[in-house]
Amino acid sequence: MKPHIVVIIFVNLIIASVVTGVGSYKMTENRIETDMKQALRKTLEVQQNDKITADTIRTYRDFITIDALRDKVYLSMKVVKSRGKQKLEMVGMSDCTMAAIYEMSDQRLSNLFLFMALLWAGTSIPTMRRRKMEQAMSICIPVHLNPQKGGLPERPTNMKTVGGLAYSLDEHLFYDEHHRQVHLTPMQHRLMEMFFAKANHRLEKQEICNALWPKKTDANETLYSLIRRLKPIVEQSGKLRIESDRGRAYYLISN
Repeated sequence: MKPHIVVIIFVNLIIASVVTGVGSYKMTENRIETDMKQALRKTLEVQQNDKITADTIRTYRDFITIDALRDKVYLSMKVVKSRGKQKLEMVGMSDCTMAAIYEMSDQRLSNLFLFMALLWAGTSIPTMRRRKMEQAMSICIPVHLNPQKGGLPERPTNMKTVGGLAYSLDEHLFYDEHHRQVHLTPMQHRLMEMFFAKANHRLEKQEICNALWPKKTDANETLYSLIRRLKPIVEQSGKLRIESDRGRAYYLISN
């Protein structure tokens, strides 16, 4: 999947999480306001006076339908203007913070979208990075096709062959015995070029280390790993194998 598609899906999931979260928060705010208004109306109908007492507050809270809100509301007297005159009026108040309203809101859908976004990023981004590394490590140049042979791969001219493996001196590419390009990492490619450059196809360990890792004091383990990964590629691509000369050197030998 292309990187921009991965980013678009991730951004859309984040936006969906934010939108649903804010929407749920706003709905809860409206519910709280509506609940406080209906509780105040019923309290005034029962009490039928403007005095705030402990019984008034208790009655008001009894009419609150949202359980989490009941302990956070209270009554207060407020000066209002009506027909040019000021008068005291009982109003419902709350000490709900943004965090309290958020806790009362239903954020399950928002959290689900957020989880999906994180899961998507956690699975897609490493895959993208791995593919980029594989592409960067591979030498991917198309194989020549021979139209006279039904589109089958055609081995270029000016080749140097060892066993069933051939090296194009013009293209600097390796081809197997079926004229198909052999894809190697840059280090593997450089090592095979060194083998093919030698008349006896034999390389001293130190010679390889000095050429591939000149700044590394001890590259024996690195060389061993490189040879271990290169051996099956050489054996599958041509009638060749890499042998070791008592740990002092490596050489190509035809099967």
